[in-house]
Amino acid sequence: MILQPVVAAAAHVDMPPLPGATEPGPFSLADPERVRLLLQGAGFTDVVVEPGPSSADLGSADDLASAARRAIEQKPGIAPGFAAASPANREAAAVAAMEAMSQHIVDGRVVMGAATWVVSARVH
Repeated sequence: MILQPVVAAAAHVDMPPLPGATEPGPFSLADPERVRLLLQGAGFTDVVVEPGPSSADLGSADDLASAARRAIEQKPGIAPGFAAASPANREAAAVAAMEAMSQHIVDGRVVMGAATWVVSARVH
């Protein structure tokens, strides 16, 4: 899963605990029924939640270092701790993320599992 590089990096920098499934955060919309109810509660109708792509292309394996840093720096939960860490800890976190990502190289690309939804709804 896409979270693997972040978990690997978190061993080297401060990262607060992940929020619960109903709290704002990266997994707050993981439950399709919750997504449906939230949209219906906001006035949407005909809400359809379907599985989306099951993988994400994170970039070329030739530039694994940049892909690893992006994976860390774009995640709100770990980015502040990464930015505040010592240079040695930032490097160790990036190396750990690269090692995690290196297990997911397909045809020269870093391709990791992902859980996504494609949601459609009507406004009335």
